[in-house]
Amino acid sequence: MAIGVKGALCYKACKNLIRGNTPTWQLHILRNIAQDDDLCFLAYYVFKTHYEPSSLQQNGQIVHQKISESSKFRFEFESNCRALNGRYRKYNRFWYDRPDIFPQNGVCSSYVSGKAHNMDPYGVGCRYKEILAATCSECMLLMINYKIFRGY
Repeated sequence: MAIGVKGALCYKACKNLIRGNTPTWQLHILRNIAQDDDLCFLAYYVFKTHYEPSSLQQNGQIVHQKISESSKFRFEFESNCRALNGRYRKYNRFWYDRPDIFPQNGVCSSYVSGKAHNMDPYGVGCRYKEILAATCSECMLLMINYKIFRGY
């Protein structure tokens, strides 16, 4: 099955981001093709959050909006996360100083009452269905990152 030019660019950009090679340029590549491809869109916001942790809240809102508005994106979400996880597992031995953005106490910075926060506080993993049902955009993106980079 041919993945096409955009698929190849996305694959190469993810590989380079995992290896830490020219992250600014690789994010630029993903950003340019993210509007046309859901995997590139997800990869861009996942990796942007890792390389620019201050963008977590804004990126979470964008991904949350895409999930709520696009049935195609929701339908392909699990397979796209699995694809990114597979790329990470293949190339992660080179990513020595990967930042861990998942909060140690399992509480995002938007936490007030805890009622709208369905993030996994104990690190035992979450299901894709729980990620898609998250009401807090910051928690949603953190759970996506957790699922992709920790694999559960």
